Amino acid sequence: LKTGEQFNGELESADMDAMKAKYGPLGYLNFAVFPKRDKNTASKTVDVVYSIREGKEITVGDVYVTGNVITQDRVIRREIAVQPTDLADPVKLDTTKKRLDNLNYFETVQVSPRSTDDPNVNDIEVAVEETMTGRWGFGGGLSSDDGVFGFFEVQETNFDIARLFDWPPKGAGQRVSFKAYLGTEDNEFIFSFVEPWLQGKRLRLQTDAYKKSYDQDEYDEEHLGGAVQLTRMVSFEVPNADRVQWWQTKWRQSFGYRLEQVR
Repeated sequence: LKTGEQFNGELESADMDAMKAKYGPLGYLNFAVFPKRDKNTASKTVDVVYSIREGKEITVGDVYVTGNVITQDRVIRREIAVQPTDLADPVKLDTTKKRLDNLNYFETVQVSPRSTDDPNVNDIEVAVEETMTGRWGFGGGLSSDDGVFGFFEVQETNFDIARLFDWPPKGAGQRVSFKAYLGTEDNEFIFSFVEPWLQGKRLRLQTDAYKKSYDQDEYDEEHLGGAVQLTRMVSFEVPNADRVQWWQTKWRQSFGYRLEQVR
């Protein structure tokens, strides 16, 4: 908000968010700001007073993970943005919750600070409630182009290839899927496996294998092949001239190879 400009409630909220963003990396976990509006009806103006409660600088003690029965502890911990001895940054706590929510492994995720005997130290508890991560489906139909067809699909988004012969082979955060499409004209078989953290690094490995055949009017066509791809996150900062701030932008960079035989 600027003096002389029209009042805007969204900008007022943005001001408070900006203040929290400044205090957060400094460890002011209990920082709070409250706006007070002094209105002047005659002049149609309003004075905005931001009342700030800083609190104390808080350091992270231990980080606890609870509620995970199937998902391995390391799969959750690699998404946690704060570690012991770090300053307790509420922005990073919010980032941790968003990362875990985006995995779609959990029904609920709560990231909460917990007080300790030391008033300047808080433990962090990450409490999750797991949900179903596998799905399958099948169906069929009749098409004027493809004739009679049927399909089957199975997918697990929290797979563990190391426990392939155990039950359930889940918990390592890997993704595996198999799709089969069978028809009188066309047939497709596709297998895909994804390791989102290769060798414990934020490096995504995806492998695919497939066989596809199509019955064309003048000829038959068959594709047999596979592909491997490595993807990494690339982040850099770009200036925002309007607010004279720097914003972090994230991109994905991929390298891959595909080998295919077509007959």
